[in-house]
Amino acid sequence: MFFNGRNAEKIASKVGAKLTKELALNERLAPYFGDETSDGLFDVKVDLPGPLPVTVSAQVIKNGLFGSMVGKIRYVAHLAKPIKAPVRLEYQGLLKGSRFEGDPEAAQRLNADAQLRLKSVQMSRQEAVVGTVRLSIDPRFEVVPSNDGSVLLVDTLMDAGWFGAKFAAREFITLAETFEQTL
Repeated sequence: MFFNGRNAEKIASKVGAKLTKELALNERLAPYFGDETSDGLFDVKVDLPGPLPVTVSAQVIKNGLFGSMVGKIRYVAHLAKPIKAPVRLEYQGLLKGSRFEGDPEAAQRLNADAQLRLKSVQMSRQEAVVGTVRLSIDPRFEVVPSNDGSVLLVDTLMDAGWFGAKFAAREFITLAETFEQTL
């Protein structure tokens, strides 16, 4: 998602509009600003409606002399089910696939669902080409304990599909609901 200029209010409005359209909502989402980032301009945050509290944080980075674009996206979902210790998705190579490691009980439940592991890997985009720009981020896909359950944290990039880049927010919400049921 590219922007002409670096006006934070205009960019936040466009991010909110894009997520509203992707989720087919009747009411427009209200974005707000996170902290300035060391490797970007600022973060635009949007709280998504639904049964699970989900926040999308889109890092806006410089693109060229005057433009900007969405870089890393962080999804945060608050889950009611508690875990004892963190669980993270570990990529084990092309032929071996990926597995969850960490809290033994939670990892065993998550690893038992092959479809959940596949969807988790698909959501965890570490590299993307958006237009002519190649982006890469450090992978982060983990569930961590919290006072009121657990928190699913995923750092990813926009899904650069055939019909333009998308946040894949609906896919994340579905994935978070599956985590809630599985844990």
